[in-house]
Amino acid sequence: MEPKVNYALVGLFVVLFGSALIGAGLWLATGSLRQTYDTYYIFINESVSGLNADAPVKYRGVVVGRVARIELAPGNPGQVRLTAEIRHGTPIKENTVATLGVQGLTGIAYVELSGGTAGAAPLKIGPGQHYPVIRSKPSFLARLDSNFPELLTNVARLSKELMLLLNGRNRAAISGTLQHMETITSDLAHQTDTVNRVLAGASTTLRNTARATAGLDRTLQRIGDSAAALQRMADRIALTTDALTRTLKASSPG
Repeated sequence: MEPKVNYALVGLFVVLFGSALIGAGLWLATGSLRQTYDTYYIFINESVSGLNADAPVKYRGVVVGRVARIELAPGNPGQVRLTAEIRHGTPIKENTVATLGVQGLTGIAYVELSGGTAGAAPLKIGPGQHYPVIRSKPSFLARLDSNFPELLTNVARLSKELMLLLNGRNRAAISGTLQHMETITSDLAHQTDTVNRVLAGASTTLRNTARATAGLDRTLQRIGDSAAALQRMADRIALTTDALTRTLKASSPG
């Protein structure tokens, strides 16, 4: 006998499950709609090769928005105008600067925002503008590309000066200088024994002088001791003479 299926219970489960899915979708959609974005223009004066629509906009490395549109600047084909949508509340200030960056070895470009000090005023729409304009500065690759010709010129000039330095006359002068230095070094090496003997003699003389000085000090000490003894003897003779004189005076008749 086949079991009976409660179709009412199955239908109720399907309805509840579908309602839960719809509610979750609406909740997610409402949450995403609550996140608002502010629109800005960024004018780039270099190639934006590798930068695509929906490329991330980062503020100090944190993704805060996306590049919504890439186009040539109206009236100035030498510039590229980026329309960026940046999360509301991101501190975009008057001194905030945009730069093109490249992610690792992939070559995928993005927009990096930097600056924006705490004391700076918020960026506002200028006269005749549809959206506030974030200033830009050349990327590292652009600066390298602009300075490369100057670098090549400096290398060429340095090579030319080096060739002039190493011409025949200068090479001969440098060779002569090196030969003189070699001769002086050789002479100093030959005179090493003589210098060593002179230094040894000077050391011996200093030691003898030190010993003689020590002996002289002892002699002077002995002379000083002898002089003191003679002085004491003279004092005793004087005392004896004085006592004898008084005795003679006392024993002489009136």
